Amino acid sequence: MGSPEFDEFGTKMLYLTTGQFVDVKVGKNPSKQGQRYNVDHKFKNYMQIGYLKTAKGQKVIEMKTDGPCHGCDGHPAPIPIGMWYEPHLDLKSGKSSLHAEGPHDPRIDYDDLQCEKLVDVEGNIDEEWVGYCVLAYTNNQSQRVIEQWVDRHPFDSNGKPVNNWVQTLRAVEKGDGKMFPLKANKIDVTFPRDLDAVINYKFGNGFEAEIRMHGAKKKEHGMKHGTDMKWCRVYEIIPPS
Repeated sequence: MGSPEFDEFGTKMLYLTTGQFVDVKVGKNPSKQGQRYNVDHKFKNYMQIGYLKTAKGQKVIEMKTDGPCHGCDGHPAPIPIGMWYEPHLDLKSGKSSLHAEGPHDPRIDYDDLQCEKLVDVEGNIDEEWVGYCVLAYTNNQSQRVIEQWVDRHPFDSNGKPVNNWVQTLRAVEKGDGKMFPLKANKIDVTFPRDLDAVINYKFGNGFEAEIRMHGAKKKEHGMKHGTDMKWCRVYEIIPPS
């Protein structure tokens, strides 16, 4: 049975869900580049949605998706398992862009991948709450679709969601090398990828959904800056037809 239109917090479900979800958790900051919020899950079609508070000095909100855990306790996944799409929201300009990583070791990054839709939002998102959502699902043509949605001023005067969500990014993986390259770390990549191989990678625990708050300074005693998160979940969705 599908979910209702809104969850119990009042957040609008942008696509129909199956009712299954996992809560995003507070992660670590191993690279000292900003707080991480993450959870592993085994939904092939999914939506991470919730609210994030940006911090002083923060530059970007990014979510790594569609790949397994990164280091995997010293067993980083090879291509084509170890691949991640990375939607970005630039907090200064309000612009969105799509990036990728694959593999993690040796780390190879790909910037400004082709998108069929990019929409700007109001910039200067500085020490304030923003609604943030990333979706990944397979369409009727067996193509992987990546979307990013933003609610720039997400709460009313009572702290309730207003649900003014804007789709800021949409990209469709057609396997032509214009989104993710057809060769990574000298290994040929074919599409659609075997998502079961990613979910069942023996050193992983399903898909990684990891939000990174790049450039956020650590909260200091007596100061109000520092990131925060609330009502963030990863839902299993029913792909739109």
